[in-house]
Amino acid sequence: ASFGGDTDYHGSSGSATFRRYADTTVSVADASGTRGSSVTLSATLRRAHDGALIVGRSLQFKVDGSAVGNATTNSSGVASIGYTIPAGAALGSHTIEVAFAGDDPLNPSTGTGTLTVAASTRKVSGKVELQEFSGDPSTMSVTIEIRNPGSTSPLETHVVNLDGSSQYSFNTTRNGTFDVAAKASHWLRHTRSSIAITGNVTVNFSVVNGDVDGDNEVTLFDFGELVAAFGSMPGDSNWNPNADLDGDDEVTLFDFGILVRNFGAIGDD
Repeated sequence: ASFGGDTDYHGSSGSATFRRYADTTVSVADASGTRGSSVTLSATLRRAHDGALIVGRSLQFKVDGSAVGNATTNSSGVASIGYTIPAGAALGSHTIEVAFAGDDPLNPSTGTGTLTVAASTRKVSGKVELQEFSGDPSTMSVTIEIRNPGSTSPLETHVVNLDGSSQYSFNTTRNGTFDVAAKASHWLRHTRSSIAITGNVTVNFSVVNGDVDGDNEVTLFDFGELVAAFGSMPGDSNWNPNADLDGDDEVTLFDFGILVRNFGAIGDD
């Protein structure tokens, strides 16, 4: 700018620099994973007025207010970092905050996204030995309970089908030390104490035969039900599959023999 002067003042001139700053936006991608797993956190930096991607700028990443790293935007305007979800992270939603500090000629901006933490699953598997049973194990189901140590109240109940080798498996999100109990139709309950479920784990059971009425004891009540079904086969009016202790599709003296051998036995709580 200049002033040419007049009768009272001499002329003068001066200059200044006009700089135009652009507002920016940070768009944060949501992420999800399980405790202990690695996920990618990413964000995109753009000019606010026209959406143009901004390359070569540093973004700072935070999770729930704690800094977890910095990254520079690539040719697509995206910055990303790897992040390992802590093993003790609370389940559910956590805030991802990504900040651009600004520079000449870009204004600072911040964006947020959500990190969803899910529980890790663990596989519990093993064999259930069905004592004194010659039938097909794959026709049998077993009720397996996960309990707090010393408790009889189930935290989880899984009804699993055995395969031809009496093997089972199921998944759980439980993590820690638990009692695990197994009960099949005419077998007594077997409880395994203090099983560490901190990863995939094998838990085997061996269950005692003879519990015809399913009350977890071998008593005269079981004897009475077996007598009522004696001599029957599938399709007969008095057929009771739980009285066919050996699994040969007949209720015979062989089944009585199993009951007599185990008479008075009581299953675990």
